[in-house]
Amino acid sequence: MNKLIFNPIIVLIGIFLFSFSDISKKNENDTLNVLVFSKTQGYRHENIKIGLAGFRTLAANKSWKMTTTEDATYFNDKFLSKIDVVVFFNTTGDILNSSEEIALEGFIKSGGGFLGIHAAADTEYDWPFYQELIAAHFASHPPTQKARLIVHQETNHPAIGHLGNEWSLRDEWYSFKEPLKSHATLLMEVDDSSLSGKIPLTESHPIAWAHEKFSGRSMYTGIGHTAEQFSDPVYLEHIARSVEWVGRVILKK
Repeated sequence: MNKLIFNPIIVLIGIFLFSFSDISKKNENDTLNVLVFSKTQGYRHENIKIGLAGFRTLAANKSWKMTTTEDATYFNDKFLSKIDVVVFFNTTGDILNSSEEIALEGFIKSGGGFLGIHAAADTEYDWPFYQELIAAHFASHPPTQKARLIVHQETNHPAIGHLGNEWSLRDEWYSFKEPLKSHATLLMEVDDSSLSGKIPLTESHPIAWAHEKFSGRSMYTGIGHTAEQFSDPVYLEHIARSVEWVGRVILKK
């Protein structure tokens, strides 16, 4: 009889311990868990190595957990369940297979954060979900040069809150195949009058935007081509704020 009583108690204890060990990643600690993915199947940016080092330094300063990889098998439900933010850093081409795409889509739709940097817009052209997630795809760029950005402070977005109404810096200024999708909020645009070289003439030249179309927060910044940006505190603050916004550390939009 004692044995019959003891076994259900063990079962109840086991259920309790399992439930406790499965606490939401949001409640386990106050730090973000970030996956930075830099796989390329097309053009490969020379700043990837130094950029990843910059991300690791930023993570150490911010007390984030961070995984940097080019191994697409990390895109599975088990691993992504531990992650708060996925960053595509200068990815190019077709970088995920169908099961990996399903895992990332599920991650975003269950509230996960996504940040695309620079060549993330030169990635996954044939995946309809990603077309909506990234909100515009790369078309061309003039020579790398300094340009003036118009910063839309009226959006009150944290990723640009440390900037003034203008920001001037050097980058490879992408233009895009199509207008920015309507579900995205424009955060920064390039003043084309500050550029030289062959550029498309459009009413607007978006370069950073954000949206929450799929329950998770998503953001893209076209700034991220040069190595020197990863020693620029203003740029690093932009990236940190972007990661924290999509990761819901900064809750106010």
